Amino acid sequence: MRKSLQLTPQLLEQLALLQSLQTLLAAANKKPSTNWGAGTCAQRKEFGRAATTAAAVRHAFKETMEYINDKGMYRRLSSQLFKTLKQDTIHPLGERTVEAGNIAQLKGFEFNSQTKFRRLFTAPYHVALNRQQGHAQVTIPAFQAGSEVHAPKNSTHFKLIATIHAINFDTYSYNSTCVTSEYQSIYQSIPEQIFQLPFQPNDNRHLFVSIGIVFVDVENNRAYKVKGGTCNAMQITHVFDKAEWKPIPQTVKKIRPKVFTISNKTCTFAIPPYVAIGAPILRRHTVIHKQPRTRVRKQLARKE
Repeated sequence: MRKSLQLTPQLLEQLALLQSLQTLLAAANKKPSTNWGAGTCAQRKEFGRAATTAAAVRHAFKETMEYINDKGMYRRLSSQLFKTLKQDTIHPLGERTVEAGNIAQLKGFEFNSQTKFRRLFTAPYHVALNRQQGHAQVTIPAFQAGSEVHAPKNSTHFKLIATIHAINFDTYSYNSTCVTSEYQSIYQSIPEQIFQLPFQPNDNRHLFVSIGIVFVDVENNRAYKVKGGTCNAMQITHVFDKAEWKPIPQTVKKIRPKVFTISNKTCTFAIPPYVAIGAPILRRHTVIHKQPRTRVRKQLARKE
């Protein structure tokens, strides 16, 4: 025999409250469905690729970052590489790479976000690079440190840094060369500074030249960092895209013999039929004399 319950107003109120609680718990446990479009998935994929590339190639700047104290450099580099990746016009959306993007956008990248290189160092400089010979040179003419170097407080000396990085953003291969000057006083006249930066000849990778300045406080012939290195600055001043450099091919072109008329005589200059363009060639000219037409006509008239 089943038990019967009398539905009182209090019981009905409790049942309604219980049903409301069950509805709220079911809604809370239900995960919202993420409806990402194809474009959103492609952008997330490319952003992850840019972050992976930045994490892989940041070791190329390891020697440089020993002088610069900026913990957010990796995040800024990742963001800049993502902007470079979006300039790729070869691959479709979702498959674009940093290697095929506009690498020139990395020019002017500051390794220290707290200060700018050209605010601390205003002297002119010149960069020359020869990819075939594998050599780059940074030349800084003589200057007055008191007017061209804007040193922070408590610093007494500074030194200049020049680096070159050869990077492939697809294979994550890199090579770096870093050269520094001697410590110079911020109050004296600085002679001409020349930095020799060798790299692999005919290197078919993107090349980046960076120039920086480091400040120290020298006491008792010992150099101490100023503010933990947060006042030092370095900038990518020049970018040499690998797409801008192509080796000169040795093409072969066929040249027809030229015919000249000299003093009523027809002379043919026979030139070798194939000539390599772009290479020094010694051409041997062979002169072939042909009998003039007037003499042939006189001989035919005599026979008649």
